[in-house]
Amino acid sequence: MKKIFLLLGIFLVAACQWNSEKEKKSIDTDWEIINPNPNRIEGWLFHRNNSADNGWSIQDGVMTYNHSKNTSGLDSSLMSPKQYLNFEISFDWKTEDYGNSGFLWGVRDIDSLSQTYFTGREIQIVDPAVYENKPNMQKENAGALFDMIPPNKKVTRPSGEWNSYYIRIHYDDNLGVLVHNKEEVLRFPLRGPQWDSLVENSKFKTWSHFGKYEKGHISFQAHEAMDKNYPGITSYRNIKIRSLN
Repeated sequence: MKKIFLLLGIFLVAACQWNSEKEKKSIDTDWEIINPNPNRIEGWLFHRNNSADNGWSIQDGVMTYNHSKNTSGLDSSLMSPKQYLNFEISFDWKTEDYGNSGFLWGVRDIDSLSQTYFTGREIQIVDPAVYENKPNMQKENAGALFDMIPPNKKVTRPSGEWNSYYIRIHYDDNLGVLVHNKEEVLRFPLRGPQWDSLVENSKFKTWSHFGKYEKGHISFQAHEAMDKNYPGITSYRNIKIRSLN
């Protein structure tokens, strides 16, 4: 275990204020808006359910998933038509009470796999109240590399309030970065012995397809609420992505 922590030392850094000028420069040019229509979901694939009962809606540029309206029981996670290798993405998100979702990359659409998380790595999106008093479960809290690395600072706003994510995935640099509400809270390796150690110490170690594909689709997860008494609602807006290849 000490060896694992040593290997990860260069990636687990203290939280710091994100350089706003650097961020501004990176988001001003060459960005793609996947869904340009503010009142109709376009430019996305639905992983297993593209029917009217899949739980998704959009109004004034805000895309919302309501799990209670997904009556099929099939996964309706959003998936980009294009595949990406090196990229950066920015978007805003919010949950209602007990809402749960996630941003995934490196996703492959494999017929035998029912969920995008069987292939894709995930940055967690969840109502922070779920894990507020669970110090041993911070690898599942908002801002975590799910089940691998917790955020190094808690900056998530409560349910009902908007949060921002800026994520940079660059395999040539072997580096992933998450800036959450203007603060860097996570950086991590994407391949090599450090990555292998993370997988080995997670629930994914026996998943044969997990994390195997560097180039793949991105996905916004359609997930049920963390409490069955709630509908499971998550919203997104201002999604922009840019390939760095």
